[in-house]
Amino acid sequence: MELIILGTSSAMPTLHRGLSSTIFQYNGEIFVFDCGEGTQMQMLRVGLRRGKIRAIFISHLHGDHYYGLAGLLTTLSLDERTAPLQLFAPVGIKTFLRAIRALGPKALNFPLEVRELRPGFSGTILEGPDYTISAMPLDHTILTFGYRFQQKTRPGRFQVERARALGVPEGPLFGKLQRGEVIELPGGARVHPEQVLGPPRPGKSFVYCLDTAFCENAIALSENAHTLVHEATYTEAFSQLARERKHATMAQAATVAKEARVSRLVAVHFSARFSDLRPLEAEGRRIFSRIVMGKDLMRIEL
Repeated sequence: MELIILGTSSAMPTLHRGLSSTIFQYNGEIFVFDCGEGTQMQMLRVGLRRGKIRAIFISHLHGDHYYGLAGLLTTLSLDERTAPLQLFAPVGIKTFLRAIRALGPKALNFPLEVRELRPGFSGTILEGPDYTISAMPLDHTILTFGYRFQQKTRPGRFQVERARALGVPEGPLFGKLQRGEVIELPGGARVHPEQVLGPPRPGKSFVYCLDTAFCENAIALSENAHTLVHEATYTEAFSQLARERKHATMAQAATVAKEARVSRLVAVHFSARFSDLRPLEAEGRRIFSRIVMGKDLMRIEL
């Protein structure tokens, strides 16, 4: 389970920061959150295999968050992809896709399953064998959604000594118990997983919140998350501008993290006016200490 931050700049790229895109890798699948211009190049730089992309999630239809989509879809088609690709985005994304097809290739080589999220929607949008992904509206100048990846509750840790005490020999039977299967010992006794497993463990979670002003929905979506990726566009000196443009300051991102009781905040989406991020980091750490200042191509294990 890994995050890869591909771009950390807001509105426009800089020499050292690309536009918004974050990769989440889980069990061999890739989930793309936002797809700003240059996303493909960043993928190449970190060695990602495009064919592993399962789904793309667009937060909102400001160009710095989705103008890389046309190129990525075209490249996937040139790759001769055949597996379906799911795309989730606010209503309006189909208009953009129609424009791409009108000006470029008339069809992709693979099924593109598009779901437009409408105002007021909140809930689960994708479910896998052991995870769910949900969306919730945020507070920006246009319709915007935050996303949460939630791993389902995991079995407790395998207690080797308990298994041995019950006469379970090391080997394949250990694996069956860990997978939740009831086993039968050579003498006929049955051993149930709950006899050798610790208490169930909550699944890990990752939340993506940008672009947004400080809002209660960001806190609700992020509650008890393991890792929160949240925009931190400005310092407090630009708080009025943040209010006008419905962005968050670093202090507000830290407040969301604190009130939501997250384990770690990854700050991204920095205004291009800040070449030195230390003032932003200092403001955030006065409120919440477990902050990672996002950098392009940064890899983070969950």
